[in-house]
Amino acid sequence: MYATEIRPTPTTSPTANGTTERWIDSNKATAAAGLGFTTTVVIQNALRGRAPQVQASVDEITKFYNDNRVAEGALVALFVVGAFCLARFIGGLWTRLDRESDTVRRSARTGVIGGAAILALFTAMVACEIALVVGSDNTELASTVAPMWLLHNSIFSVLSLFVGVALFGLSRASAAAGLISSRIKGIAVAGAALLAGSTAFAPITVDHFGPLSLVSLVGFLGWLTFLVAVSLRIRRD
Repeated sequence: MYATEIRPTPTTSPTANGTTERWIDSNKATAAAGLGFTTTVVIQNALRGRAPQVQASVDEITKFYNDNRVAEGALVALFVVGAFCLARFIGGLWTRLDRESDTVRRSARTGVIGGAAILALFTAMVACEIALVVGSDNTELASTVAPMWLLHNSIFSVLSLFVGVALFGLSRASAAAGLISSRIKGIAVAGAALLAGSTAFAPITVDHFGPLSLVSLVGFLGWLTFLVAVSLRIRRD
């Protein structure tokens, strides 16, 4: 009689291993995209630190964009990176949350819609900045500087609302899925309310900087806090 070779039965198939590895890689990519987007936002705001006030004169606006053409070029390059990172982060987080309950998925969908609006409105705002750079260096286009500046600031005011929508939906879904703590959720929801409130005051703040203009800044810090917290948590999964 011939001896029969007995081989151990594998506990995990190659396909399962591949799926697990892809899932781990996906988590890391989502986390990296979230942190990458946050980094680009911080750098962009640092570069915009000396930007004209909303009520600046045409001469001040023109001088700023003429003197900061290199910085504006860097902002556009950062926008390209940041937009890709935000899209990748929201897509990855949505994939993670889509495995949860119906309640979590509904909140996540709200956040995803807000994220899509962020990408659209921020794209429009950057397009205005490109137009301002070109218009400030061309005497034939000088008359476009003032309306383009007003449009730029108006888009920014509306953008705050959809940052709030994204923050509200994604933070609630992430908290329900155990990705962020209740404290971070509280900060995020408060930030979302401030961001939405700042848009309600847009007719007042869009052409005059004052205390109400700081409302969106405080809310925006809640957005950055959420991004960092959930990205670090996903990275550990």
